[in-house]
Amino acid sequence: MDSEFRFKEDIEAYLESSDSTVESLAETSGISVSLLNLVLLKQYSPSFDILERFYSFTYDRGLRWNTAKSEIRQEQLSKSEILLFHGSKTGINVIKSEGARSDCDFGNGFYCGENFSQASSFVCDFEKASVYLFKTRTEGLKVDKFTCDLDWMLTVCFFRGMLRKYQNNILLKQLQTRVNQADIIIAPIADNKMFQVMKQFGEGDITSVQAMHALSASFLGNQYVFKSEKSIKRLIFLERLFLCGSEKTEIISKSKEREKMIEAKLNLAKREFRKDGQFIDELLI
Repeated sequence: MDSEFRFKEDIEAYLESSDSTVESLAETSGISVSLLNLVLLKQYSPSFDILERFYSFTYDRGLRWNTAKSEIRQEQLSKSEILLFHGSKTGINVIKSEGARSDCDFGNGFYCGENFSQASSFVCDFEKASVYLFKTRTEGLKVDKFTCDLDWMLTVCFFRGMLRKYQNNILLKQLQTRVNQADIIIAPIADNKMFQVMKQFGEGDITSVQAMHALSASFLGNQYVFKSEKSIKRLIFLERLFLCGSEKTEIISKSKEREKMIEAKLNLAKREFRKDGQFIDELLI
């Protein structure tokens, strides 16, 4: 998989759209003229520092490369194709169905999200994080879709290791079988803040109704989990997007605001629905 950034093309696009010269770009970005020329001639593979200088420089001037590229890629899809995003801490070379840890939301698999913001929010704390764009088709594959309901919450709690003492429960076994028989799982994304709510449910501190009301406040969109090699072969790599420091700072700020919203709704749900729903030991007797 060719996972190089489209640095040369982005420099050319900036020069053309801003009516700038290589010399003026060098002066304002801090990247030398000779280095920029080597990039344009495809004679230089840029370091992380050079990429950071260019993308932060243009981001601070209002250019939202990643948002624009995501929209253009979406517009280029056929009716049967789906655009997906995968956030990576350091980069990927090979895609495998057993690539993720077994204690992720739905066990082993290759995890993607359906928009840029959700994928980037999972990796923006890492220095060399980036986001990969893929397209895929699902026809002919066994696709199982979860919604933001009790089955989804129980399944995530199970695979994340919170329900080990209930592992012989019939419902949990059925949910596990459902996941393992699918080529692709489509389900709401559960980030770390949502996981903390689920953990309170799994530990018996809140009821199912209280948890679901808190989780419904923070829908991030769906994740696509590729569970089989058959489904992996459907993934077509499109582009790797660079996350500059300025963009990461903005993403982190939005994530913190979202965490406050979830916390506020959970506190309200605990009061409003204290008599509703069941605790985990009542559900999984």
